[in-house]
Amino acid sequence: MRNPQTGELKQIKDGFSWTTCIFWDWLGIPLFNRGLTGYAWFGVAFGLVSVFLTAGVGLVLGSLMFGIWLGSMANAEHEKVLLSRGWGYES
Repeated sequence: MRNPQTGELKQIKDGFSWTTCIFWDWLGIPLFNRGLTGYAWFGVAFGLVSVFLTAGVGLVLGSLMFGIWLGSMANAEHEKVLLSRGWGYES
């Protein structure tokens, strides 16, 4: 994708995002990098809460399931964010 004002190029990958799946709750960093701030702030809150709670099976299972879901949709959502900010497909 290309930013029409600056000419900057970004390559958006298709499919599953392993980085987002694995590190989503680590301060939401991969989500902030993709401009998915709502999910990122949830990751920050989840990370802070999980520090104070003992890691129960439900917490770990919920984190795993949410991470898999985020990994499956993160790249497509990142593309939507860039399109809403004026980026376009390179021709």
